[in-house]
Amino acid sequence: EIDTLTARIELEKQSVRYMRDRFDTQLEIVTMIHRFIQALFPLSVSEIIELIPEGVVDIFQLEAGAYFSFDIAGEYLTLESALNIDVGALHSRLPVTREWLKRHNIFDAKRRKAIIESPVGDSPFAKLGLKHALFMPIFDSAANVAGFILGGIPIEGERYYTFDKELASFFVMYCQLIAGIPV
Repeated sequence: EIDTLTARIELEKQSVRYMRDRFDTQLEIVTMIHRFIQALFPLSVSEIIELIPEGVVDIFQLEAGAYFSFDIAGEYLTLESALNIDVGALHSRLPVTREWLKRHNIFDAKRRKAIIESPVGDSPFAKLGLKHALFMPIFDSAANVAGFILGGIPIEGERYYTFDKELASFFVMYCQLIAGIPV
């Protein structure tokens, strides 16, 4: 009976250590987001756009990050800035399909959720060589899709990085704060 009680106590201790480590990690992510956003305020719009992918990579421990503008009429994403994504030249265009936009309910400005594609299938981001993608549309003041912030893990980097789907809620926080920076 004492052995059973001792084992149960040890399991509880392990559970508490796991929860404490998880909380510490989450607190570190929120702190990093806060510091990153604060550092962006004195910068110009073009400088902010350049730094968005760096924040994605550094804060979320993903190998790749990017910011795309979105053209509803032409139905394509235009790469505005990237880190660790080889797409040729800046301002490359990725075509998007209506099916993909509808499947992810992209135009619903009230649905403020990060979208996970793991593995990346028929997404426009497959053309970037990503195995896993975490992205979110950014809306302008008229509630129109203005762009996308993307983080991901390329196929060739999959064995070196872990794709933690629990990062999605923090990614939403990051994206909403980026979208809220007065320009």
